[in-house]
Parts: sequence; structure tokens; C-alpha cells
Amino acid sequence: MVHSTPVARQSSITVSSPCIRLCAIDGATGLCRGCGRTLDEIAAWGGLSETARLAIIAHLPERRARAGHTPRDGGVQGSGSRGSE
Repeated sequence: MVHSTPVARQSSITVSSPCIRLCAIDGATGLCRGCGRTLDEIAAWGGLSETARLAIIAHLPERRARAGHTPRDGGVQGSGSRGSE
């Protein structure tokens, strides 16, 4: 006998995320080199409201600039040799 289990419908809700799949925490700043979030922000992301996520996203360009991170490659500006990162 085959039992069928109802399958939950997938939601069409989109969750805003700055993740660019370049995940590496900069030890000096504590920020992800790809998106600029802290580990605490990354860990809490799924449980945050959309308003809270958008507020964090709004501050990321300034935060990355202060840290010297480039959003395109996740590297540190002026760090010398690219191969050693």
C-alpha cells in the first residue's frame, strides 16, 4: 500500500540578499569579503524581517568601502599580490 503525504506549496516570497557567493570572512574587519555582512548578520539573515534585511543592505556599500573591500572581487584594495589572498 502506498501512502501519500501532502507536499507544502513553495512560497513565491523572495528574500533579499547581498550574497554574491564569495564567502570569506576578513579576519581584520570581521566582514564577509563578498557581501560585507558580519557573521552575526549572516547567521540571523533568514530570521530577519525584509525591512531589517533592506536596512542592512543599504549600509553595505559604505561598510565595504571603509573596510577596503571591493564588491566585484571580494579582495582588499591595495593589498598587493592577488595570488596570496
